[in-house]
Amino acid sequence: MLLLSVIFMACNSSKKVQASNGALDKMIAQERYQITVKAMQPMLTAAMTQISNSGLIAPGNTVNRIEVSGSGYFVRIEGDSVSANLPYYGERQIGGGLGNAPSIVFDGVATDFQITENEVKKSYSITFNSDTTAESYRLRLNIFPNLSSTIQVLSSHRTQIRYTGVVSEIDQKQISK
Repeated sequence: MLLLSVIFMACNSSKKVQASNGALDKMIAQERYQITVKAMQPMLTAAMTQISNSGLIAPGNTVNRIEVSGSGYFVRIEGDSVSANLPYYGERQIGGGLGNAPSIVFDGVATDFQITENEVKKSYSITFNSDTTAESYRLRLNIFPNLSSTIQVLSSHRTQIRYTGVVSEIDQKQISK
């Protein structure tokens, strides 16, 4: 009898309904939050493999995941305005120089801004476009109830890259620096 009950318990569905996060729901509703980037995950290409083989990646990192905690990288959303300062490791796909911004840097009004809530997982998916004078970006943010997040950046000129981070309220002290 005990064996049967253990078997039945093991066969039960392991679907767990996530608890919602009131603070997250409030930040999303007010469209005022920032994601502090903790790590980047460049697309693995032949050039990135060469960099990895050359020993240029810092100890403790891999070419698939590079830790950048504490470096001040972010994506910030305030209403329809978005700004970002993201490191970039990858390949440029279209000729021409990167100018003064080898990183992904933009500050302006987002276009095609969409927020989709996943009722089951209590998470949010946010997509938008942002353009600079030299490049266009398509971002997809996935924000989870535990405040972890992923950021996927598609560029008109570079290979895609992904970031992981933590969402929080906007830190006004950090902006004024």
